Amino acid sequence: MFRPKIKIENNSVVFLFINGPHHTHHLILPALSFAQNYSEYQTVLISGNDENTKIIKQTLTKIGNPKCKVIKLPKPLRYYIKNYKNKIVPPPISQWRFIDKSIKNARAIISTSHETPKFLMEKKNSNLKLFYLYHGIGTRSYGFEDSINEYDFIFVPGEYHYNRLHTESGINKNKLNVVGHPKIEWQDKMNNGKKSFFNNDNPIFYYNPHWDLSLSSYEKWSKDIIQYFLNNKQYNLIFAPHPLIKNYSTRNRIDINIETVTSDNIIVDFYSKNNVDGSYLNVADVYIGDVSSMITDFIFKRNKSCIFINSHDIEWKNDTNYKFWNCGKVINNLTELDSSVKTSLKENKYSKEQKAYIKKMIFTGSFSSSELIAETINNNL
Repeated sequence: MFRPKIKIENNSVVFLFINGPHHTHHLILPALSFAQNYSEYQTVLISGNDENTKIIKQTLTKIGNPKCKVIKLPKPLRYYIKNYKNKIVPPPISQWRFIDKSIKNARAIISTSHETPKFLMEKKNSNLKLFYLYHGIGTRSYGFEDSINEYDFIFVPGEYHYNRLHTESGINKNKLNVVGHPKIEWQDKMNNGKKSFFNNDNPIFYYNPHWDLSLSSYEKWSKDIIQYFLNNKQYNLIFAPHPLIKNYSTRNRIDINIETVTSDNIIVDFYSKNNVDGSYLNVADVYIGDVSSMITDFIFKRNKSCIFINSHDIEWKNDTNYKFWNCGKVINNLTELDSSVKTSLKENKYSKEQKAYIKKMIFTGSFSSSELIAETINNNL
């Protein structure tokens, strides 16, 4: 099912949406803010999958359809097979070949992927500017990899990333622009209040294991945690792993049979709109997780109790990569789960630490993060 490649014209500013939908909510408002405010450039949005295209169209409609070009890349043929290897979306590496070489004519490319500069090496020209925007806010070393320095400009959410990228990664401060967190802005525009997920008013626990199994609690703890909530129906559980758990389940032989669990007090969601757009964060009373950057969003929006699962016996207390674990109770054994659940509902003992953490992680003020990003792009073209 071949479709011709669509050429990208001179004077274009290109926003790449070829990663999974968990990237898209971060970049969509900056892209459309640029289209609204800087019409002298052609704003181009390149979508690599159907899920991203849905989010793009939904947001376009919501904010009044600013003029831009949306290019939907074709799917690789194998993705027309229903439930192909449990894949939600094709990987970016398979989509780059559908992007026309004329992308080198663009004035700028804005991406949320560390790998974009590598893919552009053969297509980049001296006038093309590359901008990086984070697709999650955490303290793990992943967010400070050397590959980020291959971008010309880097949008950082707050002072923590600004300082660590400069001191640890050696990135010139002239590249770094503190802009806040546009995903939160998108959620505020698109989510009309809390959704109702359960037919009761019981406390809601949101368990969100990461996709990287070398760090995640998914394989070791998830079934036991679900069993705990099956046995304790006075609590509700939203079990929503990172969507890449399902995406990689066939390749990495990950057991996702948990999907078959049915109980009035448990939602199992390996991928849905609610899983990635922040809807679950809006209703959760307690966050349970390991190393996902979603914790930063939860603390920002809810400032409530967190339980972190140390399923790999990490010596974390003096490890910068686990700085966010100071914002909640860290448990090392399943025997600690019951007492931690009960204590978490009485009070948030870590409220002070959470507020200090957010102050460093996310720059806030009377400004639009998306408009600030758009303005910075324009000023550097």
